[in-house]
Amino acid sequence: MSPRDYILPYYTLVHHLQQSMGANREELMVALQAAGADLSLRSFQRLLESLRADLGIQISYDAGSNKYVLDEMPGVQLGNFFRYCKWMLEAGFVLDRLKTRADESSAVFISPADGTAGAEWLQVLAKGIETGHLLKITVQQNKGEDNKSYTLLPVAIKKEEEEWILLAWQPKKEKWRQITMGRILELQEKAPGTDLIPPQLKEALRLFRSSEKSGKK
Repeated sequence: MSPRDYILPYYTLVHHLQQSMGANREELMVALQAAGADLSLRSFQRLLESLRADLGIQISYDAGSNKYVLDEMPGVQLGNFFRYCKWMLEAGFVLDRLKTRADESSAVFISPADGTAGAEWLQVLAKGIETGHLLKITVQQNKGEDNKSYTLLPVAIKKEEEEWILLAWQPKKEKWRQITMGRILELQEKAPGTDLIPPQLKEALRLFRSSEKSGKK
C-alpha cells in the first residue's frame, strides 16, 4: 500500500465531517467510495477506531440524528492532522514517480508501505534522486552534540517501521551513509552530480534492503 492509498480514507472521512454538520454512515461510505476508497463495514469501523486511537481525532456518534460528528478539538491538533495528510499524499505521488523510474533503469527506489517521520522531505529528495543533484543535508545529532552537515548524492529511500530512511553517497569521504529522515533539519540543493558513479551501487542497494536500524546518522 502506498502512502497515498493509506492516508486517503483518513483524510476523506475527516474532511467530509469538517465540511458538514455531521453525516450518517451511508453518506460517509459514499464519500469514501467517490474518493477511491471502497471500504467494507468492518474496514469502516476500523478506520474510525484508528482515527480516534492512533491520530487523536475524536468522532462521536449521535444516536438521535443517526450521524457521526467531528468533536471540538484544538485547531493546532486538526491542523497537524491535515499537514500529515498533505505530506503522505505528496509522498505517494513522488514515490510512484520514483518507482516508475526504477522500473526503467537501475533500481534506485525500494517500495515502502505507509510512513510517518521524515515524509516532509520526500519530494525534494525524490527530485535529487531523479536529477542526480548533490544535496547539503543538515542532520540533528543526539542531545548535547552539534548538528552535522553533509554533502551527499541521494540514491534510494525506504520505509522502516515508522521512519523513512535515506541511502546516500558522500563523495568527500567516499563512503555510504544511511540517514533517518526524521532527523533532517535542512536540505539545500548544491550542484549536479550526474558525473558521480557511486562504487558498488548494486551491493549498497542490496545491503540497504536488508539493513537494520543500527548505524544510521
